[in-house]
Amino acid sequence: MQVLNEQQMLFLSLLFDAGSPSRGNSLKSCMEAGYSVTYHAKLVRTLKDEIRERTHDQVAALGSKAIMGLEAAMDEDGSVPKGDIRLKAAESILDRMGVAKQQALDITSKDEALSPLFILPSKAEMDINPEYDDYDETADNS
Repeated sequence: MQVLNEQQMLFLSLLFDAGSPSRGNSLKSCMEAGYSVTYHAKLVRTLKDEIRERTHDQVAALGSKAIMGLEAAMDEDGSVPKGDIRLKAAESILDRMGVAKQQALDITSKDEALSPLFILPSKAEMDINPEYDDYDETADNS
C-alpha cells in the first residue's frame, strides 16, 4: 500500500465516509479536497488500489445488512413496499461477496475418448513445381 498525503486522505474520506455530502462521487470529492477538475482522472488512477480496497471493505460491511434483508424478505407477507427491489439489492451484494451464486466451470470428461487434447497429423511434404504443363497464363479463365 502506498503512503498517502493529507490531501489524498481527505479525498478518500470525502469519497467513502458516511457523513460526507460527496460520498460516492469521485469528481465532487476531488474538488472538495482541493484538487482541480482536470486532475480528477489522474488522482483516481493514482489511488485506484486504495479505492478498490475501500470499496471491497464497504461491500464486506454491507454483507450482514444484506443477510438481514434476505431474512426480512423471507418473513414478510408482501405488504412491504419495494420488497422485491430490496431483495435484488441484497442478492447483488452477496453475489459480489462470493456468498451466493458461486459458479464453476466443469471441463472434466467421463469418456477418455473425448479428451480436450487434439493431436493433428504431421504435414505431408508437397512438391512445388512452378512449371505446370496444363497452366496457361494467357488464357482467359473467366
